[in-house]
Parts: sequence; structure tokens; C-alpha cells
Amino acid sequence: MAAMDIKAGNTVVGMLLGNLKRQYTAQKVILTATDGTVYAQNTGRPIVRFEVNCYCGTAEDRDAVDDASNNGDVVTVTTKDNVDVVGYIEDDSISWKEWVDGHGVGKFTLIVR
Repeated sequence: MAAMDIKAGNTVVGMLLGNLKRQYTAQKVILTATDGTVYAQNTGRPIVRFEVNCYCGTAEDRDAVDDASNNGDVVTVTTKDNVDVVGYIEDDSISWKEWVDGHGVGKFTLIVR
């Protein structure tokens, strides 16, 4: 597997552009008691999201990324440091800039648990 690949299932469908940008969403509840004491309770592990910029060389590769999003398929992004980040594409997070010949540059949010 080459560095900076994007795979939907076991098929390489694109190439990572730039670096992944990590965003955390904490899963916690913060309460204030009647005496003013603040309590924080973790209700689960944080949700980790990565902003992914990608290049797809053909319309078929672009469609494969869209299908992976619609079907909830596992997406693997290999960074330039050969680290695999495995997750799912968040709903309605894909945007594309397309050219006439079918290739395109896109952006989506990858959710990793």
C-alpha cells in the first residue's frame, strides 16, 4: 500500500491531499449542584473526526467514495507517515470540485471511533 492512499473497502479510490486535520467532540455531561459545585461526567469515549482532502482521478473513483459514504463502508486513509486511519464518512459531508473529464478534488469528514 502506498503512502497517502484512500481506500473504500479494499479498493484504492483516491489520494490524500495535504494532512489530516483532527477534531474531537467530547461525550460528557456537566452539571452544577445547588451548592455551586460543578461535576463533569464522561458518558463515553470522545468522537474523533478528521477533515480529509482527496483527489480522485476518475468519475468511477469519485462515485466509489460517494457509495462508501451512502453505504456506510469502511474507509481507510493512509497518511504520509504510513499510519492507517480507519473510519466512516460522516453523512452529507462530501463536497466535490469536478472537471469535465470526470476527475475531481473533494473534501469529507471521516469519523473514527
